[in-house]
Amino acid sequence: MESLWFVSDAPGHRRERIVPSGTVELVINLHEDECRIYEPVTGRERWFRGAIVSGCYSTAFEIDARAHALVLGVHFRPAGAARLFGVPAGALADD
Repeated sequence: MESLWFVSDAPGHRRERIVPSGTVELVINLHEDECRIYEPVTGRERWFRGAIVSGCYSTAFEIDARAHALVLGVHFRPAGAARLFGVPAGALADD
């Protein structure tokens, strides 16, 4: 693990752009049992229940920032997530 982060307020805007970072994150929505992500090309909304693992993305994507107003996350060092999840980071790419 590299860092632990926490968000505890709802922004005024609905969508927030997440740019590629080449890292893996574990994201847990503490307010709702879901995470909402908008696909970068189609803009289609995807819903995920429970905690999610965000892999290395090749393009930016957007999240529903208001739905993610109480979120806890773990930011992993390069290759750090592989030990926890049992798969190489490349297996989580664009997922």
